[in-house]
Amino acid sequence: MEIKFEDNDFEEVYNNDSKSKDKNTKSLAELALYVYAFGNDVRTLHLHTTGNNFISIHESLNELYDVLFEAFDNFAEMAISHNETVQNPTNIKDNIEWEPLECKDFNSDDICKIINEKGNMLINNILNIKEYEPFVQSKVDEYSSEIDKIVNYIFKQISK
Repeated sequence: MEIKFEDNDFEEVYNNDSKSKDKNTKSLAELALYVYAFGNDVRTLHLHTTGNNFISIHESLNELYDVLFEAFDNFAEMAISHNETVQNPTNIKDNIEWEPLECKDFNSDDICKIINEKGNMLINNILNIKEYEPFVQSKVDEYSSEIDKIVNYIFKQISK
């Protein structure tokens, strides 16, 4: 017996709007924008780090920046493959709730506090992702773990 698939069969598999847990869930496209926004803030901190622990903070911010923009690229590509529209991330305020950092000097205490607050806001959004296929969730979990390690371990150790 031959099984035939119609185009709408595939659309149902990738249409995650019907699978939403609740209104607070985030799509891959939304997660991509949150990751991008946090990445921009991390780059601002990286460029404006001052004072004690400069080297360790500067290097840790660079590591976090690299992880975030790799995650952005992956989340955006997965979103597009699921027929989600990825908005231009330069219009962050139009698309998600995020207040970008202003450029100024940041000391180590400021940086650790900002990384903790904004990083955990991002992690919370990642934890509230819509239901996707296991291979997508696995990739999202991989980035979540990496971000969590840097935000909640490395920067907590720096702040001590």
